[in-house]
Amino acid sequence: MKIFLLLGLILLTFSCFGDYQNPNLKEFLREFHRNPYSAMNQTPYKSKGSKQFSALEMKDKISYRKKLISKQLQTKEEFFGINALSTLFSGNQNILTNAFEIDEKPLKAVKLIESPWSGYYWSTLNGLLGYRYGDKEFNRNPTWEARLEFITENPISLYLDNGWLRLLSPSEKYDLLIGNYKATTTALMWEEGKKEIEQYKKIRDWSGLCHGLAMASLQYPWPKYSLKLKSADGKYLIKFYPEDIKALGIYHWSGENIPLKKLGGRCELVSPRTESTGRIKDPNCRDPNPGAFHLALVNRIGIQKKSLIMDSSMDAEVWNYPIVGYNFSFFNLNTGKSNYKIKNSMIPISEFKNDKFPQYRSQLAEHIVGVEAKIEYLTHKKPTQDEKDPSSKDSLVTVIYRYDLELDSKGKIIGGEWYTNRIPDFLWFPEDNADPQASFDYLIQSPWDPIQDSLPQDWIESANSSAEKGEVSAKILKKLFEYSHKGAN
Repeated sequence: MKIFLLLGLILLTFSCFGDYQNPNLKEFLREFHRNPYSAMNQTPYKSKGSKQFSALEMKDKISYRKKLISKQLQTKEEFFGINALSTLFSGNQNILTNAFEIDEKPLKAVKLIESPWSGYYWSTLNGLLGYRYGDKEFNRNPTWEARLEFITENPISLYLDNGWLRLLSPSEKYDLLIGNYKATTTALMWEEGKKEIEQYKKIRDWSGLCHGLAMASLQYPWPKYSLKLKSADGKYLIKFYPEDIKALGIYHWSGENIPLKKLGGRCELVSPRTESTGRIKDPNCRDPNPGAFHLALVNRIGIQKKSLIMDSSMDAEVWNYPIVGYNFSFFNLNTGKSNYKIKNSMIPISEFKNDKFPQYRSQLAEHIVGVEAKIEYLTHKKPTQDEKDPSSKDSLVTVIYRYDLELDSKGKIIGGEWYTNRIPDFLWFPEDNADPQASFDYLIQSPWDPIQDSLPQDWIESANSSAEKGEVSAKILKKLFEYSHKGAN
């Protein structure tokens, strides 16, 4: 009986962690040293998944990545490995790189006080912001084509006549707000689906605005309360739920030509070749370097108290998530013993007994230390027509990355090696001074109180001119987020 029970526990453990790295550090290290190839090709352990969102094929992911960050790519010769950290931080920023100095500061575990908010990625399959997410009848339609047909057969006028304004989509509500009776904003949402079909012969179920969601959540205050706003003609009182307001901000930040800072994202191989240890051969597919990754977290989140956006693994599961916190523990690479300080866990690199990657170590490295990094980030959630949006509804995930750091004689972090191939694909964020505006926002001169008044004429004309170019007004968005955050009505 004991033998069968033991066998059952072994099988259970394998079934739980066969595709994922063991969450227990000592067990993971035992598995890593016994079979590094297998451990390197396991996915880092996550506290919870996001299975409701489909994965990309690697070829689609590579195409997506190139489109998002191609304008920010730097030459490999100048910005590679630990030096790539300079692509995230400007030269006039005082970046902390010394492990011993980091040890003496409260930077081991950090959680952002002003956290980004989570939301929906507004799938193209649902019509982007044309998605009537609160309408049960709309949601009964299983395909993009059926949803478009439903929208065509059940126009906005039907909802206005029957008093169903709250069921309209975010873009339809915006069109009413600005007096866009041609519903240009909404029409453009469905045009994107038609473009997808023309190019790919189908609507890719992952296609949407996840990069806009990540950026908007960093830039706008958290919309907590619904707002009741007058339509441009004053006939209707439109209820904007927090998710409607988020959606408009997400769309705005999904535009092109927003300046970004980024680290990593060079790999363009669907199946990178590996060595016998499991280590990927192509250096582009091992980027970002774990030293640069570690220091990016310390400096951006720990010191600057600002979020980073992360594509969480170099595999087919791709979404851009804002990081809200991290927790580091360090371990002796010979004994596996953990400690909260680097000084107490590092060993001379010459004494590292079972190094799987000795030929890749920096000649300047004097010490080495293991790191277990628990990264907490916000993932997506489905939109709901809730009057309030409490933070308790945000969906948090914790992922565990393991790597080592190489230190020079003075304690400066100069590199390291990953203990998984499923590394964060790239880290990025919009430049701190990024402030995209709609093309005709400059025409707005008069004041507007959203709670008391309909839009003034100059706001209406400006917003409609911008809508013709597929844009929403940044000035209107600023008002919506400001009033929703403080709960104005």
